[in-house]
Amino acid sequence: MKLLAFLSESLKLPAILTLWEPLRKSKFFSTREQMILAASSEPIYQSIVSSSEQFKSRTLYIPLGTYSEENQVCFENPNQAASLVICEELRDIHRFEPLLNAIRHLLADGFEFTLAMMGTGPAERAIRRQIRDLGLMYVVALVPPLHPVRPIFQGMDIFIHIKDRKRCNLALMEAMSVGLAVAGCADSTTGLMQNEKTALLFDPTEEMSIYACLKQLLSRHELARTLAQNARQYLHTHHSVSQMVSGYLEAYTTALKLRPDSQE
Repeated sequence: MKLLAFLSESLKLPAILTLWEPLRKSKFFSTREQMILAASSEPIYQSIVSSSEQFKSRTLYIPLGTYSEENQVCFENPNQAASLVICEELRDIHRFEPLLNAIRHLLADGFEFTLAMMGTGPAERAIRRQIRDLGLMYVVALVPPLHPVRPIFQGMDIFIHIKDRKRCNLALMEAMSVGLAVAGCADSTTGLMQNEKTALLFDPTEEMSIYACLKQLLSRHELARTLAQNARQYLHTHHSVSQMVSGYLEAYTTALKLRPDSQE
């Protein structure tokens, strides 16, 4: 933000700043009168306009856009074992312990599935040890982040979201757009996680909460497919690529009017 503000002032040109997380008050000083703020979600937009009067006239809500697949992949073949996936940095083993314990309970109940944990981090070795100690080596696989992730998700059934990142989560949006059922904690930044509408919510610190939520999706395939369908429809309505393009065209037009030499 500081660099953008410096360039805008030095070149005497307006600038557009896209925000993927709420704007902290400590960053307000870096904005300039010739800077347009583009909020990527409704919660981000509300956090900006409610924080300062000076931003209301030059803040636009431009939702992130994505392409929603026509056909969902969640439990497309009910005869196959379910595939679960999670995308998180492996920074703290304590964040993953409730999930791994819940996975062990589900296996004890007779559910058949695999879990891919996509990520790297300082806790990777400890998490691998925990997976081994719980006897989950043949069910849970740790893999590095893969790009593009969309083709990987197209072979999965359930996306697990265990951390509110306080910023837009592109992996969550991609999972919903290809038709995965989503289970996890609330997402305060994008507003995509609507309990029993577009996802099922659980408490990521409580293994029994995770267990009960995943058990519903694994045992009730129609519920999982309905949630996946609702999520894809929500993205199609509120996060289409055409909406995003139109929003940025409006932002460019607004920014050009901020130039001192602009003519109405």
